[in-house]
Amino acid sequence: MPGYIGAGGVARKVKAVYVGVGGVARKVQAVYAGVNGVARKVWGGEEPFAYTYTGEHTESEITWEGQAYRLITLTGSGTFTVTSGSAAADIWLCGGGGSGRRGSSGVAGGGDGGHGAKAAQLTGHMLQGAYTVSVAGASGVSSFGDAVKSASGAGSGGGPGAYLSDGVTDTNPGDGESKYPFGDTANFYCHCAGGGGGGVDSGNLSSAGYSSKDGGNGGSNGGAGTYNDGSRGKGGKYGGGVGGLAEKTNTGRIEVTRQAGAGSYYGSGGGGGAGVYDYGASNGAAGYQGVVYVRIPA
Repeated sequence: MPGYIGAGGVARKVKAVYVGVGGVARKVQAVYAGVNGVARKVWGGEEPFAYTYTGEHTESEITWEGQAYRLITLTGSGTFTVTSGSAAADIWLCGGGGSGRRGSSGVAGGGDGGHGAKAAQLTGHMLQGAYTVSVAGASGVSSFGDAVKSASGAGSGGGPGAYLSDGVTDTNPGDGESKYPFGDTANFYCHCAGGGGGGVDSGNLSSAGYSSKDGGNGGSNGGAGTYNDGSRGKGGKYGGGVGGLAEKTNTGRIEVTRQAGAGSYYGSGGGGGAGVYDYGASNGAAGYQGVVYVRIPA
């Protein structure tokens, strides 16, 4: 935002301000003032930043650690074009969550839950020109031009599907990295939760000592999916899809009693399908789309 001073009764635009530091003139990049305990920019010496975006997006203002930010949330692919000025922005994005696997029959087993997506972050990037933005669908990769791109693979682990023979003790790993955008736990939910694993029921094998088992829980915040008999295939916190269930019903048949649930928040995985030895199995559910955040000091 430009500033003006009066010179000879005429308002003239201030193009630059310098201060002496250690006997050397240094250019002032920006001036901030405290307003209600929040730092706000009052002079920047340049044209105000403005942009257009051709995809779905929203804009809001947030405050984190005493600094006000302009937050642009991109939820659909498009072209981000700077139309005025420039800005040093922080960019955080994640890909789409993985879809859960189908349960199996015959050698019965529940399907693994879909993994939570990987995330990526870039700080202090100077926004100039135009950027092609890709916001991923399920299992896809998000990107902001050539500046930053999410990787494929598991950010948070999906819950392991249950198997009759060993109960499943393995875990599906995550990458161990925080899934809170910009590390900001005040303004964002955790992203990229893993889907829950599908359960399984033995059907005719119950006479051989097998019994029904529940799938494992999906991981969250970069954690692994975990197996816990009795967990009933819960998805990871904030959006991980629930795993399918197979149980004996009042008809006396072993049936799928709960279908897998889809991921429901950015980057989250879908639940794994249930496995039934006698009567088939159910499909896993889809993961949820990714998202791109652009954060600029207000």
